Amino acid sequence: MDGGALPALVHLDEAQRREWLEPLVNGRETACICITEPGAGSDVTAVSTTAERDGDGWVLNGDKRYITNGPFADTAQVLARVAGADGPAHESMGMFLVDTDNPGYEVGEPNLNIMMDGITSDVHLRDCRVGADQLVGAVGDGLPSRCRG
Repeated sequence: MDGGALPALVHLDEAQRREWLEPLVNGRETACICITEPGAGSDVTAVSTTAERDGDGWVLNGDKRYITNGPFADTAQVLARVAGADGPAHESMGMFLVDTDNPGYEVGEPNLNIMMDGITSDVHLRDCRVGADQLVGAVGDGLPSRCRG
C-alpha cells in the first residue's frame, strides 16, 4: 500500500479495518483516493462532491479528476462535502469508503499522462449509495484524516 492511502486508512474503526484495510494490506485489492476535482484542482477546501444522508446511508454525487489507480482500484476513498454540515470547509467534509463495483460509481477513460508513473482516470459519482458504516470517523474528520497519520 502506498503512503498516499495511509493517512485516511489509519482512522478506520475495527470493523472497517477488517472489511476494507485487510484486503489492501494482504495485496488482494487495490485502492484509489478520490480528492482532486475539475473545478477545484488540488484545493481540497473547494471540493464540490456531495454526500447526502439518506435513511441508513449516504448518497454521493460529483466528479473527481486524475485519480491514480482509478481504472483498476477495488476500493475508493472519496472526499465529499456533507450536505447540511455547518462551519468552515474542513468541518463539513467526510471521507467515504466506496466499493468501485457500487452502482453509481463510474470510471472514465484512462487519462493520457506524459512523464508520470501510474494510470489515472476521472471518476464520476452518480447517486452512488454507501452505508452509514462507510463514513471514516465522523463528519468533519474527512479533511483532517487526509492531512495527518
